[in-house]
Amino acid sequence: MSDESLANRRISDMSKQDIGKLKAEIKPKLAEFLSNLSGIEIKVRDSQVAGIIEFVKGLEAWQEKCRYIPDEQTRKRLLNEVLNLTFDAFGHGQFDEPLDAFLVVAYESFKNPSRSDFLSKTRYMEYRNIVFQLVKRLTEEGKLDEYNAFMNTVDENEVYNSTQLAIQIHKEVSFLQKKHRTITNATIRRYIHIHDLIGNLMEKHVRILYGIHEILAGKPADYQVLKKERNLTNLVGPLKEEKPYSVLLYPFNVSVRNAMSHGSVGLEPTAKRIRFDDNRHPVKRSYRPFMQDTRELYSSVLLLSKLQDGIVMYKFMLAKQHFDSLKEQKEPTPNAS
Repeated sequence: MSDESLANRRISDMSKQDIGKLKAEIKPKLAEFLSNLSGIEIKVRDSQVAGIIEFVKGLEAWQEKCRYIPDEQTRKRLLNEVLNLTFDAFGHGQFDEPLDAFLVVAYESFKNPSRSDFLSKTRYMEYRNIVFQLVKRLTEEGKLDEYNAFMNTVDENEVYNSTQLAIQIHKEVSFLQKKHRTITNATIRRYIHIHDLIGNLMEKHVRILYGIHEILAGKPADYQVLKKERNLTNLVGPLKEEKPYSVLLYPFNVSVRNAMSHGSVGLEPTAKRIRFDDNRHPVKRSYRPFMQDTRELYSSVLLLSKLQDGIVMYKFMLAKQHFDSLKEQKEPTPNAS
């Protein structure tokens, strides 16, 4: 009896009570498998479990087979089978190459904004290319373990605060989408509020970006050490002097940020300007340029927040390239006698 039929018989012969117990076990097993496969935490809903029973059967059979198969081509075929089952279960449809499906899902976070989206009027694609460049360097230079260790130094409170900020910003994004023919004081005050939220989140990404800079330079990095640096200029300054970091920080003005954090911000309605009183470097910005500054800042922060998604996507891309190269390999031909 084949391993596959044994797996099917073992599950199909279960009583309803046993199947109920199995469903309760599937949820954490499937979440663990998909999380290990993708490199990110994936949660499985109860409503999905019933439709994934067949996937679990195939997974069990695949795991059993792979223990005894040294041949890489055969393992690849079995992996494709299990990935097809995965996407069947999650409603993504059937793909000739399941890794293509993972790439499609992963790239969804980075797709080009539509023409009507305000992000298309920012340097979104330039920021995206820089994020991809950093992901490529971290991966190809073998720095992912150091990056992960660095990210593990981010405390839970910081993660929670970042999540709450992201939620608040998401609620305000639709206001950035609006076209304002007439700019009122209320409009600008709303933009100042949104800019403050985004700037707060950008501070946290500045520390992460500085940590990546140190890791790629072969130096140790610890988020808690960077968090103790109260003078933001000491982190932003060096990064703004070096590409590609300077591109991502182009829309981030430390003087504006400091004025919002612990200085003062005032409007000059007649001149249609905003005055940012940072004790060291006061700044004035006209209304419309400041509105564009805010959109640019959001665009950069949005892509920085997807750095981990970029790493996952790059891993899938490398896996696909590896499997594609296996396809192109020809069977060795015997020497002519």
